[in-house]
Amino acid sequence: MGTHNVPSSTIAVLGTGPAGLCAAHACALAGYPVALFSATDEPSTIGGAQFLHQPIPMYSDKERPDFHITYMLQGSPDNYMRKVYGPDPIGWPQFVSMANVADGQVDPAWDLRSVYERMHSEHAMRGAINVVRVDATWLADNLDDFAAVVSTVPAPALCTRPQEHHFGATTVYVNKDDEHWQNAVRTENTIIYNGQPSPSWYRASRIRGVVSIEWGNLPPALPLDDVRVITKPTHTNCNCWEGKVIRVGRYGRWEKEGLVHHAFYDTYEMVQGGFDAVQ
Repeated sequence: MGTHNVPSSTIAVLGTGPAGLCAAHACALAGYPVALFSATDEPSTIGGAQFLHQPIPMYSDKERPDFHITYMLQGSPDNYMRKVYGPDPIGWPQFVSMANVADGQVDPAWDLRSVYERMHSEHAMRGAINVVRVDATWLADNLDDFAAVVSTVPAPALCTRPQEHHFGATTVYVNKDDEHWQNAVRTENTIIYNGQPSPSWYRASRIRGVVSIEWGNLPPALPLDDVRVITKPTHTNCNCWEGKVIRVGRYGRWEKEGLVHHAFYDTYEMVQGGFDAVQ
């Protein structure tokens, strides 16, 4: 059964995490009505070293960053990769966070958590989030009702040939109890990349008072009840819905390189181009 009573110019955005709502905002700024679909109308939990590398128009001030991030590097990028992705270099992604910043580097940053909270609150107050199970069957039934579909939901959920397609990923662990970890990083707005053999964590951060410790291939030596277990996408050969669905965001594209602001700017560029760049 399709989705009815929507204007023919409506764009469906799948997923209401930070990437999904940034994509929806891009569609609206480009002049399109938007319909949001998600498995829940509750906001997503944001863990790890989270901030915006670039501002989102109307939600953050381009000329005035909310704060600045300082990077601290320990050890080597290769050891960092081993800790996150395991000992086999064949499974390592091309983009390595630690190798793309310098020790002591300071960059402007914008507050992702506050932007996302505002976005989600606005949509929730309007009742604009349609709660459905978004999967390949739902997409096949509803695809033709929309001018375009932008997906930020995990790519495996939309795969129609899971026996043929591969979804590379690694498992990471992120602390849940902020108060317990408050002393782990004492300097505000700092990210530490740890490419040393020990301790076992690969990244620690304090961003606007929120402390996050992340482990990868070497899980934390503590009960997993104290951490969140997260699947981190790396790559896929899935081409389901190619030419029909715009996949954006780290989970939508199922690749490591995606950052939240890319979901906004990539979507805006594609819808402004008349969907010629759908991929």
